[in-house]
Amino acid sequence: MRMFILAAMLFLQGCSDTKDITLPFEEAITMPGYGYIQIDLSHSTLADQDDSRLRDYHLFYVGDGKYLSVTVPDAIPRGRVIYAYAPFYKDFELYSISTGYMNFKCERCGRDIISGSVEVYLTNTTGPAWCEETNYTNNKSFNYTDGCKREAPQNNGKGIHNAFMGDIYLTPKVNDIHYSFTNRQRPGHQSAGS
Repeated sequence: MRMFILAAMLFLQGCSDTKDITLPFEEAITMPGYGYIQIDLSHSTLADQDDSRLRDYHLFYVGDGKYLSVTVPDAIPRGRVIYAYAPFYKDFELYSISTGYMNFKCERCGRDIISGSVEVYLTNTTGPAWCEETNYTNNKSFNYTDGCKREAPQNNGKGIHNAFMGDIYLTPKVNDIHYSFTNRQRPGHQSAGS
């Protein structure tokens, strides 16, 4: 998904202002901001907890035809929990927070290791979730790998959307209680520019 967003942003670069920056984690946690999202991988099928990609996360912002992509390297995880802090940027709204690609074990996938990333969207910026059950509120944990029940009713939507990852619990802790989040966007909202 992250690659799709980056490709869309590069495509739009000719007709809009796109900026990529790298922000040290130590700076991200001290800047005024939205707060953070806790990404708990302790119940996932993560193949290597020492994978350096566990330490990076990405923030995507939109603002009046402009796009901002912020990479935060070397976040300090606590065990298998990442705290993805999201600072404010003038004239931009936070669109999504994602991890880097990580390797997950998958015994029934036809190969032992599958790469994937975790991405959560702010519905205040992106619009409503694909289905009501994937619209989550601030300060409440949810399982990233749950999908829309209509897609796989017998498994709470699992089996279609990232089931190979196991259980990954996200807890948004942002400053504005009116924000809501989703792991599933509606079709047509797959890029920061749509």
